[in-house]
Amino acid sequence: MKVFVVEDSAPVRERLATMLGEIASVEIVGEASSAPEAIDGIARTRPDAVIVDLMLAHGNGIDVLHAIAREGLGIKTIVLTNYPSDEFFRKCMEAGADYFLDKTIDFDRVKGVLENLAKSFLPQA
Repeated sequence: MKVFVVEDSAPVRERLATMLGEIASVEIVGEASSAPEAIDGIARTRPDAVIVDLMLAHGNGIDVLHAIAREGLGIKTIVLTNYPSDEFFRKCMEAGADYFLDKTIDFDRVKGVLENLAKSFLPQA
């Protein structure tokens, strides 16, 4: 399963890369720290899933979610944010997010979510 990471913090990107590297069926196909860079990278790499932060260097994660939804490619989206308010949750869900996780308490849940998603990309016997 191909995953694209949208996160403006290099240490968080590195932590995600380490964690996702533990999942045999997951490959990180790109990273971005801004919305424009993410939208371009996602269009080029056509990932199966995107992990997206809300607050980015330029633009925001909701812009990225809207761009993904417009393409209609069935990309699974995981919002991973330090801003887990009800308002952001609602806006993200309206923009097409599949998951909404709090970096503070849910960071490690990303691995389980991707492991479950990856099962749907394995060849059926």
